[in-house]
Amino acid sequence: MQFLKITAALFLILFLQACLKKLDNKPSSAQATAESIADLQRLLDNQSVMNANRPFLLELGADDFFTPTVIWKNLDPVCQLGYIWEKDPFLGADVNDWNSCFSTILFSNIALEKVRTLKDETDTAEARFVRGQAHFHRAYANWLLAQLFCKAYDNRTASTDPGLPLRLSSNAKTLVNRSTVQETYNHIIRDLLEAKTLLPAKTPIPTRPSLLAAEALLAKVFLSMGDTEKAWDFANQVLLKSDTLIDYNGVRNSGIPFRQFNEETIFYATMGAAAIFNNGNNCPVDTLLYASYNDNDLRKELFFTNGNNNYKIFKGSYSGSTLKFCGITTAEILLIRAECYARKDQVKEAIEDLNTLMKKRWKVTVPFQPFHVTGKEAALDSILNERRKEMIFRCARWIDIKRLNVKDKNITLTRKIDNRLITLPARDLRFIYPIPAQEVLLNPMEQN
Repeated sequence: MQFLKITAALFLILFLQACLKKLDNKPSSAQATAESIADLQRLLDNQSVMNANRPFLLELGADDFFTPTVIWKNLDPVCQLGYIWEKDPFLGADVNDWNSCFSTILFSNIALEKVRTLKDETDTAEARFVRGQAHFHRAYANWLLAQLFCKAYDNRTASTDPGLPLRLSSNAKTLVNRSTVQETYNHIIRDLLEAKTLLPAKTPIPTRPSLLAAEALLAKVFLSMGDTEKAWDFANQVLLKSDTLIDYNGVRNSGIPFRQFNEETIFYATMGAAAIFNNGNNCPVDTLLYASYNDNDLRKELFFTNGNNNYKIFKGSYSGSTLKFCGITTAEILLIRAECYARKDQVKEAIEDLNTLMKKRWKVTVPFQPFHVTGKEAALDSILNERRKEMIFRCARWIDIKRLNVKDKNITLTRKIDNRLITLPARDLRFIYPIPAQEVLLNPMEQN
């Protein structure tokens, strides 16, 4: 509740700048000043709310990096405690990842509510576009929250596992109980299917969602649910429309090798700032993971550079800057389709997809030796290994560990601090972050 009041106030400030209108402090008056579709489009174009500040907690607990003890001791409490998987790393403080996602939901709900009141513009292409964007953004924010604050989707227990408090209104005073995980995912899917009917095939820049982005996110959502057929279907729909991959042989090895809004980007988003990730030396790449890249794999030089103490640090973001890109790319969707092919026991097609990607990542001066595997499990292992290497520092690993532990893996994580070994066993309840204490106080609900 408190964070919604804060974000409503933020909305007022932003709208004042965008529309040059005089507002008071009430959310309802902020909505009243949105007098046109253009006003609502400006609201949804606020990248700091709709595209940035993706949850850094999705990266914090995963195993693609480590933090040396001397650095860990100087981090803020959330980064310290989250890194070692404490039951409550927040200690009663505000939780930025929770607040930022619900800010996105708030802006989306305002757009959906207000667009219905603009009678002269309700049926225009611009109005449909606004509605489609709002449904997409709300779905994406809820899906990200579910990866942090809910159990991984398991069709055996989803109808009883606690889900999210689903906010369908911009009224900050409304109390909302937690749904079930099944209800949460049903809501996300409904939003995306609605968005799919409203969004154009392409948009001028990938900060605005398109039909392609909605289908790509549906593929990600169904993959996280373990629904192989539907994940394959939506991934395939995307790739039939757009399958462009960057040939890494044409990328210059520099401090920031990849440009923003490159040709692989389907939807653009970046991870929120966090002390542990603001400096690459705070989060060196896991040494075994780095060693797993073949020397002829161009990702080994384009993704990484030398850091302190001969550790490797990440530089390969698709943000065109030091910000961590965590949007959606055609490469990710190709890997989703490959994984689904393998799970469907279509090994030949699965490996063809994997080889299509790897040819674009391999040094042209060295003949690429295609993957040749026999059997479903070998294909899955190869695809998941390359997925991890492709998706490093994109807020994907935590989600993958949770879903794979439900399905067919037994991934246990370990950290070492001051010679103390800390473990997070597969399916441990610490894979679910606690609901922020302030939210439970103001909007009473079941705690994790």
